[in-house]
Amino acid sequence: GLRDAPAAPIDARHQPRPGLVAGIDWGGGGVSQTVLVIGYMDARYTFHVLRFERFPASESPEAVLDAVAQRCRQFQVRLVAADGGGSGHVFNRLLWERLQPRPQFVAVLYSAADQEPHQEGVLWKWTVGRSGSIGTLFARVKKRQVSFPRAADCGGFLDEFAGELAEYDDLNRTIRYTHPATQQDDALHATNYA
Repeated sequence: GLRDAPAAPIDARHQPRPGLVAGIDWGGGGVSQTVLVIGYMDARYTFHVLRFERFPASESPEAVLDAVAQRCRQFQVRLVAADGGGSGHVFNRLLWERLQPRPQFVAVLYSAADQEPHQEGVLWKWTVGRSGSIGTLFARVKKRQVSFPRAADCGGFLDEFAGELAEYDDLNRTIRYTHPATQQDDALHATNYA
């Protein structure tokens, strides 16, 4: 298979259900890998991550796109939120073409500041403040408003959250999130998009 790490299993109670969303952090070749997160928001605004899945950088882009599309169809994903920069400029439209029925599709772009979402062809583009959105994700995790599968089912995906560093920028009085060059953070971004 395409996965290089175990995918968190989805309990039969959660298969397929209305409102499932997919978050995708596209890999760009080399060592950068594509990560898919599937989850849903409950009535109490807790986001439940049901599945993490990683696709190796060694796979062809067509194989990754086909596998991601198959997973979205399998779980009847209603909304896709994917990295809109880098490979996402091309991959998002190619994925959208592979999906039937067509889900709502949002290309998320990181920036220093937020902008209102706007439609660009078949996709919506949403520019969000990178540090602010990641900070909000961490705040939600601390408040238990993000639920993950059992740690034993998550493989190394949770390490990608724990390895993120918050650096304070005195000049701009802001927090910047980074990670060591040896540590991946693709699962964090895929979850943030979702």
